Amino acid sequence: MNEAEGRVLLELQNVCKCYGGAPVLRGVSLALTCGAPVCVTGRSGIGKTTLLRLMLGLERPDSGAVLVREGVRFSAVFQENRLIEHLSAADNVRFVCPASAMPDGAALAGAFAAVGLTRQEMQKKALALSGGQQRRTALLRALLAPADAVLLDEPFTGLDAEARRAAAAYIAQACAHRALLCITHEPGDAALLRARVFSLEEA
Repeated sequence: MNEAEGRVLLELQNVCKCYGGAPVLRGVSLALTCGAPVCVTGRSGIGKTTLLRLMLGLERPDSGAVLVREGVRFSAVFQENRLIEHLSAADNVRFVCPASAMPDGAALAGAFAAVGLTRQEMQKKALALSGGQQRRTALLRALLAPADAVLLDEPFTGLDAEARRAAAAYIAQACAHRALLCITHEPGDAALLRARVFSLEEA
């Protein structure tokens, strides 16, 4: 067992959040633990993205607490890919990697291949990639960053079934000893990621 496994990195305690007086999250409690991936599910508008933003510190709860272990590093994929369009796919990934954690060319090509992208595609500017290729590049950027916790908002948007399976397999491998939260509307994604389901419908 990796020494990080079982360590709680982040915890929501009875968190509530409203917008314009309308409640979005009510009394949500959830812990993110290394080696224990979580898939957050629920209908559109129930607060899945708000939950992720609270975890990243981009929003503050109206009540309750968001407790983050000191020194925890986060990476994320948002609903938008947020790539640097004039950089290549490979350089978008390199952009988030400090020199001490920079993958060499072979390792980077192997990561792209694992999600179904070729060496030629990884050298294309992000603007020239298809939507699915951009999405996989955004995933690799988050997964290859030196992060302790990885938060993914609908990570498989625009991917066909084969690409979805390949991306999920790579995510599961890359996050085997990290904390992983995946927001999804697809029930089968939890099985692909070997994750437990946390339903906001029942929270």
